[in-house]
Amino acid sequence: MARPHIEPFCDRDVPFKKMTMKGFSNGMHYKMLSLDTDTGACSMTVQLDAGYQQPPGFSWSELELLVIEGEVQLGTKKVGKGHYVFFPAGYSQPKISSEGGCLLLMMYNTGEPSLVESDTHHPLCRTDRFHQTDSYNDIPWALGNVAKPSVATGCLIKLLNFNDRTHALTFCTA
Repeated sequence: MARPHIEPFCDRDVPFKKMTMKGFSNGMHYKMLSLDTDTGACSMTVQLDAGYQQPPGFSWSELELLVIEGEVQLGTKKVGKGHYVFFPAGYSQPKISSEGGCLLLMMYNTGEPSLVESDTHHPLCRTDRFHQTDSYNDIPWALGNVAKPSVATGCLIKLLNFNDRTHALTFCTA
């Protein structure tokens, strides 16, 4: 079963919950935006406290990450607002830290959030699917009607990810 349709809502009225799942470091809090109760796939607003540190590791699920506010350190690369990363399932993510704290959108597409500490990719990982970009400066706007289902007439999109197996799209709109 796919994640159920959720009418638009403002997550400001929903309190953050402490992330307590195995593998995740202290200082990570989330607000659930959508959840597939069969697979655990979900979308969350995530707050990383100032000083947060997570060791390298991989998830059993595909993970999409978008920086909403603040800065996050991904290995040796410091990124800020608008930075997007796609980690295929089994891809060894670098050490993640945030000196001043940050707000993220995290989407676990194929299963529940997980983190297995590892500095190597899982042998079955499709490493060729990993990509990251500055969504503000590196991607041009395109007409919204290139996506199915289409976005409202007059809207523009920036395509962040295309899944070659499911044909799922991740995009920003304006």
